[in-house]
Amino acid sequence: MRAKARAKPRAVPAGRKAKRSFAVPAGGLRPPITGQNRRPIPGDDAALPADNPLALALPMRETVGVSDFRRRLILASSSPRRQTLLREAGFEFELAAPEVDEESRPGEKPEAQARRLALTKAHCVAERTRRDACVLAADTLVVLDGCVFGKPRNEAEAAQMLLRLAGRCHRVLTGYALLVAGTDLCEVGVEESRVKMRPVGPEEAQAYAASGEPLDKAGAYAVQGEGGRFVES
Repeated sequence: MRAKARAKPRAVPAGRKAKRSFAVPAGGLRPPITGQNRRPIPGDDAALPADNPLALALPMRETVGVSDFRRRLILASSSPRRQTLLREAGFEFELAAPEVDEESRPGEKPEAQARRLALTKAHCVAERTRRDACVLAADTLVVLDGCVFGKPRNEAEAAQMLLRLAGRCHRVLTGYALLVAGTDLCEVGVEESRVKMRPVGPEEAQAYAASGEPLDKAGAYAVQGEGGRFVES
């Protein structure tokens, strides 16, 4: 029997960027890594893959000319910044805001909290979507002297947080979770950055808090917005 010729990939018009989506390899998404390929993360009770979990789990491929099965990508977040990051990377996705309790637990380490909240958000959205959809969630925490700074409850607390961070170096932890709804396939991890803030006076902190920008941001500042002026490095 004569084999059918494979269709040639369509060319992308000049000046037009090809969209990306999540392509699943023939073997499917990897289950969580165990054993020798895992390494401990300082300060965390759990272990993470030694390589980049997102890159290993779902390689990015150009949509044009690729016939692999693609799962829907759902971003479990209401954060405009996270949406922008995915769009700038060329991904197509849907939005679903998770509703979870983001309070820390007694004795919980910051790394474990970031991982738990990201995974909880992903599961929250996965429970109300169709099977086989990929759900991506994240949670960011600011940590100073072992104290976790979440989202401020009001302007006064926002100004207080900013003054405590001023002139100091703090840690920014972002927990992430990528799972396939209706399966046990999941990748979870934590990324850490260190941020140095310049000195900030009470009046400047109160004026920034009154702008409303820091009220839904961990640590009471948005480095991508007006809060970026407080960051030295």
